[in-house]
Amino acid sequence: MLEKLLIYRINHHVYSRGHKSDNQFGFRPQKSTVDAAMTIKNFVQESLDARKVVALVSFDVQGAFDAAWWPGILRELKEHKCPKNLYKLTMSYFTQRTAAVATNSLKTEKIVTRGCPQGSCSGPGLWNLQFNSLLTQTFLARTKVVTYADDLLIATRGKSVREVENFANLELSKIDRWSRKNKIRFNEKKSKVMLVTRRKRRQDQKIILYMNSSPIEQVTQMKYLGIILDQKFKFQEHIRYAAERCTKRIYEYNLSRAARLQWGIKQEAIATMYKGAILPLLSYGAPIWFEAMKHGHNRQKYVRVQRFINLRMARAYRTTSSEALCILTGMTPIIIKLTEVVKQYSFREKQQNQGINIDHDVAYRLWPHPARVATITEMESHEEATISAYTDGSKYQREVGSGVVIIKGSDEIARHKLKLSNSCSNNQAEQLAIQKALEEIELLNKENINPPTAIIHTDSRVALDSISNPNNHSFLVEEIRKKAASLEEREWRIKFSWVKAHAGTLGNEVADMLAKEATRSENMQYVFDRIPKSTLKYNAEEESKKEWQTEWSTSHKAAATRQYFPTVQDRLRLKLKRTPKITAVLTEHGMTKAYLYRFHLREDATCSSGNEYQTMDHILFHCENTREQRDTMIRQIGAWPTGKQNLINKHQKIFSRFVESIDFDDMQQSVQ
Repeated sequence: MLEKLLIYRINHHVYSRGHKSDNQFGFRPQKSTVDAAMTIKNFVQESLDARKVVALVSFDVQGAFDAAWWPGILRELKEHKCPKNLYKLTMSYFTQRTAAVATNSLKTEKIVTRGCPQGSCSGPGLWNLQFNSLLTQTFLARTKVVTYADDLLIATRGKSVREVENFANLELSKIDRWSRKNKIRFNEKKSKVMLVTRRKRRQDQKIILYMNSSPIEQVTQMKYLGIILDQKFKFQEHIRYAAERCTKRIYEYNLSRAARLQWGIKQEAIATMYKGAILPLLSYGAPIWFEAMKHGHNRQKYVRVQRFINLRMARAYRTTSSEALCILTGMTPIIIKLTEVVKQYSFREKQQNQGINIDHDVAYRLWPHPARVATITEMESHEEATISAYTDGSKYQREVGSGVVIIKGSDEIARHKLKLSNSCSNNQAEQLAIQKALEEIELLNKENINPPTAIIHTDSRVALDSISNPNNHSFLVEEIRKKAASLEEREWRIKFSWVKAHAGTLGNEVADMLAKEATRSENMQYVFDRIPKSTLKYNAEEESKKEWQTEWSTSHKAAATRQYFPTVQDRLRLKLKRTPKITAVLTEHGMTKAYLYRFHLREDATCSSGNEYQTMDHILFHCENTREQRDTMIRQIGAWPTGKQNLINKHQKIFSRFVESIDFDDMQQSVQ
């Protein structure tokens, strides 16, 4: 607990004053490995577009976190003008530390003089403090330095290999001087350099860089934060690596043996494996390398992995097309899914470059001091307060509004209607109403309110949970916390209460009426227009479905399956129970003589009931051998004939019973 209190306050001091470099991505809120890799990718892509050469140098810190030098950390705290109490507590934290190893009969201790304790709460933050002094060095404009914890990557560009070599060695000398000053050693044997260029003319691509007076090994590909970078920045090696890794994992699960056509692992378990283990591997870092998917040979590697999973999930024959398999399993085609992942990642860039007002989390540097956080408590059922505020939000036919009513004792003293942009959510409307209620309470003359107590009543459990969740830092939630903290500093006692909606509570009914009036008003100006991330995510998913529908409608394959599922949306709404027989019927692959004859596994395709080909349509709708079961199905359905789409969408249970009652094995026997 003490470590957390200490590092939270140190981080708040450093980040709120802008002392931390934006090029450190490790162990920081609102930063990720993809952000770090994207920074490097943008720098390299910009250089390649200008027909320049780039040298990428990755450094290995010898000893990693154990190499942290305590005087260097304390020096950084002093340079950042850290408060004395935090500085002295950190100094005490580094004093007389020991490491102990104990066995059954022996215990040994050693005095520790450096390093951030592995697994500690404060270790990553203290490491970032020391490494930050490296990132704030004066590097050339042609150089980009990025770190993720102790993973350091430096990129330098130039017009020629020799120019890059000279400038890169100059930058490495700065890093060398910093390492000696901070008592951190880079392992030159594990550090690597890679030259990135797309120039077609022949030239000497050997580059010699030095670290600790020793040459660094030059490689043709480099793995950085789980993404393989190659000399031409085409990412073909990464796609191949990810596909092979997923294939290996599939074989580790032994799906080829444990999920057979007629028996094996349940489809739900396979779906969980795919969503939880395979898809994250396939999509990791997609914003970095997705452009490489414009090449068919790269797409095919990923399609092959998804196809293998879908075959097991659908209990389908190997000849079934990938398009039909995706429809049967309800799994978005992998390339379309990757497009969706990239769109969701690009939301931040859209806000910056296109002026779209997105409801992103409040930046970490703007978070309040850890000690200045309001206590969000819910009232007990018997509690009363001088001020009661009732809030509500409403969304009707895309119109969004909020309502607030303030009551003192038994007298209503204020009413407010607020209108939000059509793109806002109902949850935002609920939060905006709470914020407005706190603003109105703040404007009241405290001398006339005795005691200064207030209860905010809302019928939104989600809004209360969002405010109480310490990991939620959306704009409105932070504004509510700021207002509540400000009121607490002025000796107000604020509590929150959940009330049941439409239960006859007068204040709640008035707030609900005001919110609905705001949605119907055409003349009110928007007071809030931030698009929630949930809306953007939903829009990206809907665009994926439209793209999938276009691909499905224009495909030359899976014509039989398309008769049952002409639209993707209808298929995704349907909870389809897949069995080998159902899958064979929906795809027309397997279990008929016509299918076996097509692949030269039978000498004829004639049905034993007559001279017609034994196709799936023949078995379902015309065959004398299935007349009895078919008549039973027709009686249960009533309206006949009906289309295949209705059979699977409106009468799935009846149709499934009919299909399962057919003995396909017996029907494949030849007439003796």
